[in-house]
Amino acid sequence: MRKVLATVFVLLFVCVAHAQFLFPPILYFGPSSAKIVFTGTDVASEASGCTSCSFSSFPIGTPSPGRYVLLAIANHGSSAGTASSVVIGGVSATKILSVVNTTRTSELWIALVPTGTTATVTFTESTASAWTYIGAWALYYLQNAGAATATASATTSGGSMSLSSIYAGGVAVATAANATDGDAFTWSGLSSTAWNTGSAADGQFSGADEVFATAQSSYSVSATTSGATPTFVAASFR
Repeated sequence: MRKVLATVFVLLFVCVAHAQFLFPPILYFGPSSAKIVFTGTDVASEASGCTSCSFSSFPIGTPSPGRYVLLAIANHGSSAGTASSVVIGGVSATKILSVVNTTRTSELWIALVPTGTTATVTFTESTASAWTYIGAWALYYLQNAGAATATASATTSGGSMSLSSIYAGGVAVATAANATDGDAFTWSGLSSTAWNTGSAADGQFSGADEVFATAQSSYSVSATTSGATPTFVAASFR
């Protein structure tokens, strides 16, 4: 009988210890809110264009078994290209969403990258670009395997987007680009501007984020700019 009871206790311990992996949407033992950390931006600006794009030693934040790297990509060319085969630190990324406006593209991709403080980021553009920007956030304590809870996009100068749901403790992020350097983006609805950068030849590239203590529905995010052919994408995570 003692052996049987001992076996039962061991099995119960194993089940409890692994419950968060077997049933992650139901049982979650981490912090009650997501954490977001801006990691950095980089640009590939080549006269011949960037088709096979590569960024080495790109910062991706503090290593953690549950760290997701959320990558923003902005592309500009004579005709806008879209990215494919995105790899971050040797891990294939999943596209969250993208939007095209004539010569400009904005995209969000995500990958679970637990190791390393920097990574090589590679991807292929469907058309040769005049320039390609990337920016990234490190996301920690996500509860649903990196899947977005809502997405939105826009291609007008007001950049008005509505995220259908943001969970309590969840995070919302957005990125935008235009074709006019100096016409920076002014964000509304997201408290932290992660970056707002550009150069004489490259137009403007921006990102913003916020962690929400309370749940939101039909939440409005916008970014105003007077720059040409703007693109905007936004997503929320929990």
